[in-house]
Parts: sequence; structure tokens; C-alpha cells
Amino acid sequence: MSGWINFEKNNYRKFCKGSEIYDIVIKINSILDIINGWEVSYPLLEHFKKSKEFPSFLAKIQTFLSNKPSSVDEISIKKLQIKSENNRRAVVSVLGLYNKGKSYVLSRILGLKLVSSFFEHTEGLSILLSRADITEVLIGLDTKGSQKPVKYYDEAKMKDFKATERFIQTLSLNLSDIVLIVVDRLTYDDQLYIKQIKQTFRNKENIIIVHNLIHVKLIKDLEKVIKEEIVDCFDCQVKQLKDSAPYWYENDRTRHVVMACDDKDSESKIYSEAGAKMNQPTIELLQSWLLSAASTSLERFNLVDNITKFSNQIISNYLNQKIEVVLNPEETLIKANPDTWAPGEELKYSDICLSLVGLISRVSEDQDHYYISLECYGYELEDLDIKIEFVNTTKKIIIIKSELPRKIEIKENTTTLRDEFKTTHTRPLKWSFEFPILIIEEDATDIKDLDLINGLLHLTLTKNLIPILYSSISIRSKFLRSIIRKQSS
Repeated sequence: MSGWINFEKNNYRKFCKGSEIYDIVIKINSILDIINGWEVSYPLLEHFKKSKEFPSFLAKIQTFLSNKPSSVDEISIKKLQIKSENNRRAVVSVLGLYNKGKSYVLSRILGLKLVSSFFEHTEGLSILLSRADITEVLIGLDTKGSQKPVKYYDEAKMKDFKATERFIQTLSLNLSDIVLIVVDRLTYDDQLYIKQIKQTFRNKENIIIVHNLIHVKLIKDLEKVIKEEIVDCFDCQVKQLKDSAPYWYENDRTRHVVMACDDKDSESKIYSEAGAKMNQPTIELLQSWLLSAASTSLERFNLVDNITKFSNQIISNYLNQKIEVVLNPEETLIKANPDTWAPGEELKYSDICLSLVGLISRVSEDQDHYYISLECYGYELEDLDIKIEFVNTTKKIIIIKSELPRKIEIKENTTTLRDEFKTTHTRPLKWSFEFPILIIEEDATDIKDLDLINGLLHLTLTKNLIPILYSSISIRSKFLRSIIRKQSS
């Protein structure tokens, strides 16, 4: 059936070229919704089904598949074209803080104009197949922005929102070949966010910072911002190929590009000379980089399947329960396997601490053990000093620290207002946790289950339940003795 993709791909491209709609949307409003399921929708397909072209399009497919059952339906079409499991593609994720223009940048690269403005925000994880000349090789992941405001202050809602936001970003990073980070005028939060992405996404050459300067119209203003916020803040060098837009690169090969006020905005009454000069050449440069990345991508995959599989790997890092995530046969719902959790059991978050990008630490427990996960990007296991100390006779504390800086390249000799960013991520690691119940481990050598995987330190500690048992027996004995005394009197 994969032959249909090649047979009808031009028709699909022709139809979808003018459609400003996502191909796939995975509605992850909350991690905790996994019990009932995250809805997987196919907006472009639904739009296609309503068009006058759909019946004849379906007839062609049925004719082409004459040796197959005649009941080829919309689901089959969806699996053939949108799953694209026989095509090699590069996946690009667009990340950034709230309301920086991520959807706008992605839509320009992919050759369409999404409904995206100050009042429109992306839902969950939204996926686009390119409508431009790179149709065959590019998938775009659009995410809702980090640090979006919550309607009202509620500690549980805040925790849920932050955890879900970080989960989606972690998911995107691990699915992506290339990461675009969109910023407007650079802030300290943007710099901190970029630093944390670099700690998580190890291939720095495939991180591209897009400075989407939506309020800059004049060339002189653009040049000033480039000097202050790219060259000085990131210690960048400029490079420009013939007939191409300039770009700036750091020592770790992270690249920076610039866009200005939209040169295609018909509603703007002021001509943007900066946008006219920079935007289209920058888009073409980004497209060429993405095309190059796609040509080296050897992986064939079903994206929705991959999202399900990776969700299954990381979701338990956020929750106090271990669950299995599965995709239903119709590929319309990603949900928890009901066999992996007790019906009626409330799904809860672990004791987690989050950065702008993902998980910093997590502590969960069952009847016999404590399970700890700690973000240690930039360290090797031998760099870490792990100690277990008594707090009192009934509690212990674990301390994990390192006096070494993280192995992340440091920029020097800059004098800009925000260059304090360059020292914040070199602070030594120090983290501790006090256990409510005594653990049996006396020092780090007693820890049997300890590993550092993809920058996350995982370890398991065993509860010492004997003191609790003795305490329970002692209380029970006192209670029985008091009853005996009363009866004898």
C-alpha cells in the first residue's frame, strides 16, 4: 500500500498546499489526562474529507488498490499519507518561551501561514508535514510555549501545568533531528532556557536560535540588536555564503539567524526594510539546512507510534505510579493501559522539581523503596559525590553534589548587560533529600541500583521497615498491657 504515497502524492500536495491546518494534533492538556487518553486528531484529513475532491480521490485509490479489499476508507488514507512510515524524514521541533512567534517561524519554513497571533496559541503537540518544496523530507513539531500564564493561582494546577509543559518539550527534544529555539528581544529567561536546552540536546550543531525580532523595521536597529544580543551575548562569529543570508555561530557550533518585522504583513502600514532584506533569505537558509539534515536521516518511523513509545519511557518520571502508555488501533487515542493501574486509583505526580526545559529531580516511593531521579547533565558518574547521613535515629538524608563545573563550553571576554548568563550554569551541583522513613543503606557503596542515563541519575534506596515493625509491636504491647491492667482491677 505504500505505493499509493508515490502514486497520489502530487494530488495530496496540490490539495494541502493552501490549507493552513495542522496534519496531526495530540491534545496533551495534562499528563494526568492519560488515564482517559490524549486525543489524536488529523485536522487536515478532516478538512480534506469535506472537500468536493475527496470522492474522486478515494475512487482513484480504490482503483489503484484493486487487488485489495474495496473498503478502503479514510483511516487507510490517514495511515498511508500521514503516518508515512515508509518515508525517511527529518523532524524539526520549534521551542521557545510563551508568545515568541514559534508557529509563525515554522509556518514560513514549511510554506504556509498558520492562524497565529498574540491571541492564538498552539495546543499540545501539533505536527505539520511541509507544504513547501521540501515536502518529502520534513516534519515540524509545534509546541505550546513555556511559561504560559495560568488563569488563577492554585498550587496543584500550577504543578500540573508546569509538568505537562516540560513533558511536551522533553518529548519534542527526543523526537527531533533539529531544534529551533525562537526568541524575540533577548531576555535572561531566554538565555537560561537556551542553556537548559543545550544541556538536554547534546548535538549542539543542530540547535538553531531564531531571533524573531517582530518589532524591528529599520536596518540600523537590526544591526544594533545583532551586536548586543548575538555577537556580544553569545560571543558569536558571523558567516555568510554567497547569495545567502548571514548567520552567526558559537564555539560549540550552535547557530543563530535573524528575522525582522514581517515583510509579508499586508496589514502593516509601515514598510519593514529589515524584514524585506532578512526574512526570505533567512527562511531559504533554514530550509537548506533542514533539507541537508533530512538527507542524512536514515530512520524510518511512524511518528505517532514514536510519540507513544517515548511517552511510555518518560511518563513514569513524572508520576508516583508506573503505567504503560499505548496507542489504540484506530490511532486516535494515546492512553494508559488499564492493566497497569488499579481502577479507581487516582493518578498523582511524584515529588518533582522542574527547570524551564524538563525534570530536575523526582522522588517517588512504594511499600519497600524510594526511587530518585536527578538531572545531572554535563557530569559523569565518577564526578558525583554521594553521601548518606543520619538526621536522627529515625531519618537519613542523601546528599548528591559535585564541586566540578558541568562539562559545557563557557564563553569568555564579553561585557554585555546579560553576560552573567555565562557563569550561572557553571555553579556546582548540590541536591539533598530527607527520607521520612529510615533507609538501610549506610553509604554510597551500599546502593545497588544506581545509573546515569542521558543526563539523569537514577537510584533506588530500600526502606528499613524493621524499626516501624518494632514500633508497631511496642505500641500494640502497651495497648494490651493497659487492657490487662483494667481487666485485673
